[in-house]
Amino acid sequence: MSQIGLFTQEPALLSLCIKDNIAYGRDATSLQIEDATKIAHAHTFSSSLERGYNTKGYDTQVGRAGLSLIEEQKIRLLVARAVLSNPCILLLDEVTGELGFEAERSVQKALDLLMLGRSTMIIGRRLLLIKNANFIAVMEEGQLMEIGTHDELKASDIGCIQM
Repeated sequence: MSQIGLFTQEPALLSLCIKDNIAYGRDATSLQIEDATKIAHAHTFSSSLERGYNTKGYDTQVGRAGLSLIEEQKIRLLVARAVLSNPCILLLDEVTGELGFEAERSVQKALDLLMLGRSTMIIGRRLLLIKNANFIAVMEEGQLMEIGTHDELKASDIGCIQM
């Protein structure tokens, strides 16, 4: 088990096929990889991809650094990688920052499953990613402005959190 799973705005995929990107650094069976993609809501697109003569599904090459995939797909593959590596701690740094509203909601469902039972630190500007956090620290220009739950911050006089 890895200790830390890191997610950033720039999803870090390698110029490998989907299954090798998910299993990166681990011995994993096809069933384990498929189970991880199901949890990450990545199985449908992963299994249906087709590029080139003999490249289908999980054997599909993602292109240089994953350029042949959209951002949402890249993030879902990284969630599947984290499911497989089972880290104790997750660090999420603006992971959905480049996604549209619908894609963000979809990826958030996968992240919510991944965060269960793990210590998670989230850096985010968007409400959806931090709304269910147990503890939120609001920073501005390097200064701590407020600390509390989403509801407490929303009701505060400073009003750092708005809908």
